[in-house]
Amino acid sequence: DKARLPKTKVDILLLETTYGSTDSGSFLSWNTEAKRFASEANNIIGNGGSILIPVFSLGKHQEILSTIWKLMQKGTLTQTDIYTGGIGPKISRVYDYNRYTANMIDKKFELMNIPQKNLYEVSNYEDFFKSPSIVLASSGMVLERTASFNLAQHWIKKSRSAIFTVGYMEESTPGYKIANAITGDKIILSEYSEPEIVKCDIKRFRFPSHALREELIEIVKILNPGKIILVHGDPSAIDWVGANLIKKYKHIMVYSAEPGKELIV
Repeated sequence: DKARLPKTKVDILLLETTYGSTDSGSFLSWNTEAKRFASEANNIIGNGGSILIPVFSLGKHQEILSTIWKLMQKGTLTQTDIYTGGIGPKISRVYDYNRYTANMIDKKFELMNIPQKNLYEVSNYEDFFKSPSIVLASSGMVLERTASFNLAQHWIKKSRSAIFTVGYMEESTPGYKIANAITGDKIILSEYSEPEIVKCDIKRFRFPSHALREELIEIVKILNPGKIILVHGDPSAIDWVGANLIKKYKHIMVYSAEPGKELIV
């Protein structure tokens, strides 16, 4: 559902720019992308492989878990074990508890009713490959010393298995390296890692949790703030949004936030 924007006067608007440099026409609908996801996942599972999906514990974990389960219930995706763990399931319980007070589409649906195994109860990572499974692990960008990073180090060595990325990856992260690799590439996940040849499949999917760039411009049109501070985007994304805002709304001051730098408005 769309955000509920305030009707009061807005002096300063903090505006994210994540997909500012991305052509909105390149995004498929959620349902179309889900069908493509199921098709690719069925190929991996059918060959006896397992799938690792790095996800953020808040939001993306719940979205992808729900999508996977509903695809399985429809018979579009092969039924297989789903592993989750860490804070993700705890946040899912909060979602479930507040499903009648939040603006949920299906208030009867409960995430914790989905059969899930605890990935942290698996002491030997090789157990994930004894039979097909889907593993949702944080962090979403495969940061070092997280479950997704530790698992990815094993996954890239498995020729029948796959890593599916489902969201935005910042360029400096191990997740970005994985998302932009193909089978046969040699990658180094961190400065402490040895080079590894990617043997698993790498598949990228777009299940966006951020507004499209045209939607960002529309928000500014509706709110008409006095000043705008652009955040959360790479330089090209900030440049696109900033340039279009300055061109369209000459009366609004536009600033670009930089990490660690003070901004006086």
